Amino acid sequence: MEYGELIKDEIVSHARGYVSHYHILNEKNESDGTYFIEIDATVDSGLINQHVEDLEILMSMTGHPKVVIFGIDDDMQSISSIIDEFAPLKKTVVHVFHEKFRFDVMDWDTLRAKHLDVSGKLDKKAAILFAKQVGAELAVMVKLNAKPKKECIEGELILEAVRLSDAFFLGKESADFKTSHLPKKDNDRIKLTIDAAKENVFGVSVSLARKMVEGLQREVEARKGLRYSIRFIDFPKGNAEQFFKEKVILLSGHVQHKVEKDTDNQFIASYWSLLTNDDLFKQIKKALDKEDCNYKSKLDGRSLKFKWVHPYFE
Repeated sequence: MEYGELIKDEIVSHARGYVSHYHILNEKNESDGTYFIEIDATVDSGLINQHVEDLEILMSMTGHPKVVIFGIDDDMQSISSIIDEFAPLKKTVVHVFHEKFRFDVMDWDTLRAKHLDVSGKLDKKAAILFAKQVGAELAVMVKLNAKPKKECIEGELILEAVRLSDAFFLGKESADFKTSHLPKKDNDRIKLTIDAAKENVFGVSVSLARKMVEGLQREVEARKGLRYSIRFIDFPKGNAEQFFKEKVILLSGHVQHKVEKDTDNQFIASYWSLLTNDDLFKQIKKALDKEDCNYKSKLDGRSLKFKWVHPYFE
């Protein structure tokens, strides 16, 4: 189920095109009503790689990670990412990642407006640090290089992706293109280059989106789990640590953990789990409810926050 809707039919319809043969090894009904089946299947991976639609399934499996998309211009030939003419290109990239691949895209301009501490010209390092602050899991950087020739403009659209939990570089995809002519005015040149770049967004985005999602999938398939940040705020001294050790690390799907900070008012841990962010969040909340604890909670991508509320100051 996803957002209250059955996605089984969607997965089955895709699987029919990829599975050429299978036989059932084991099947049974669990006591909780879950139906379990184990099969041995022959899968045509070539067909999977040819279909953009399978990104839908991968996105469902990885919980539609939160991504921020922004422009950069760190080359001498880069068109400035802060001019108004650049906005339609970024908007096209946002549309593809959100509407076609169903990433949870966070609006960069809105986020910056709410965080006035981020100032100055935006570069890759500042953007990554800022994205971590707002709970994004992935970042996509859009860059457009252009070089005028005698009769046209030679351009290159570049998209890069970074996993924000550890600043790991997930991949880079690019496309070269040429404009039909060379306008005389600078503004006309920029507009023509932007329009030509927009036509290449989808193809470049498909390749990069696959790398981003498969990066998340490899973590799970290698039994390493997805990395989460779990934060307990203002809990009585020792309570959060005790709860974490006695309850959280015993939850199903736990792979490994590391305590990052333990002070009077904060307990922060890195936590690797095979569960999705929603399932892990629900399990921790369920465990806290059994402790008869007053708290507030928030889920931001793979950042899980729990704040203790004193019963006298609710």
